[in-house]
Amino acid sequence: MKNLSRLLSADLVQGYLTSTGTADVYSEQVDVSGFDGCLFRGIFGTTATSTGTGTFALVGTNTSTAASTDYSSIDGASVTIAASTTARLGKFLGVDIDKPKYRYLKSKLSRTAGVRWQGTLSDRYSARYLPTSPSTSTLASTSSNVLTVSAT
Repeated sequence: MKNLSRLLSADLVQGYLTSTGTADVYSEQVDVSGFDGCLFRGIFGTTATSTGTGTFALVGTNTSTAASTDYSSIDGASVTIAASTTARLGKFLGVDIDKPKYRYLKSKLSRTAGVRWQGTLSDRYSARYLPTSPSTSTLASTSSNVLTVSAT
């Protein structure tokens, strides 16, 4: 039997957003060095209106000090959900990247007015070096290797 906790590192990389603004919102940076992949899960909240969308995407870079806006889009690593006042409450959106080409990843939320976000989790998996422990810096706060999941 495998011990999953020794092969996985889970972090909260973006907390609850109290506003329903339209500016892009980026998560904390996740260093995937030493892991085979990373699953980002976003938690979609209720919306103030019944129109609009939220797009949950991953961006990456190989430079740890890069500004969020300098991260590159990752082909196929996004999912869009339509706004609803009740139907999407607490639903997950997920983007999983196996063997990413970038060392540093962030999630990027692009949204229209009214879309609320309840948080983003990252799960780095298949650790090549054991044991793993959560990162203290994130606790507070054209690819065939990409899987996107949307709540229905």
